[in-house]
Amino acid sequence: MTCQGFPPHYRLHESREFDAVFKTSKYRVSGSKMLLLSVDNHLGYSRLGMVVGKKSVAKSVQRSRIKRAIRESFRTLCNQNTELDVNQVGVDIVIVTRSGVALLDNQRLAHILAKNWLSLSSKVSAR
Repeated sequence: MTCQGFPPHYRLHESREFDAVFKTSKYRVSGSKMLLLSVDNHLGYSRLGMVVGKKSVAKSVQRSRIKRAIRESFRTLCNQNTELDVNQVGVDIVIVTRSGVALLDNQRLAHILAKNWLSLSSKVSAR
């Protein structure tokens, strides 16, 4: 992804795409605030889907803030050339938030996401 945007083809849209990740997840990164599930997609680039439920984040303002933070983290990850090669291998990623994630400020949320991307990248590259 060379642009600064987040085009629609980098997103999971349909329920069958989410179901494919949930049913056949090959890579899993679990933390206290979120769960990352991933599966190879053979597209040459990675796509992102998010599940930020009302049970884990009650207020819609907070759900939107968390989604923006996740998208921004994924977008900047894909725009930089670092040891994080999640985008180069092509995987579908679904992030499921857990309770307590709304209590995190943006800086702490970005730190947790960076740690999770690094963990996911090491699992994907070890295949």
